[in-house]
Amino acid sequence: MTKNKDLENDYFLQEEALSKHKAHVEQKRVNQKALDEELKALHFMKCPKCGHDLENKRMDFVEIQQCSSCGALVIDADKVEKFIAEEKSILKSLIDLFKS
Repeated sequence: MTKNKDLENDYFLQEEALSKHKAHVEQKRVNQKALDEELKALHFMKCPKCGHDLENKRMDFVEIQQCSSCGALVIDADKVEKFIAEEKSILKSLIDLFKS
């Protein structure tokens, strides 16, 4: 009977340890998310070069940000892909025009 009792105790100890571990992992995730949000708020629309404010600008068919102090241009990675695709499309249209 004591063996069954020991197995039962071990089971509940393991369940408690697992529950504590899951709670710890979740708390760590929540803390990291809060830290990420705080850092994003501190750096949002700030120049990576000098830290001054960025201003939105429209350049052809893509939106960029330009530093109000040093003039650095900032463009999001996904917008670079869009820019390249648009450039290729325009170039292809021009080539097709001259082929006709």
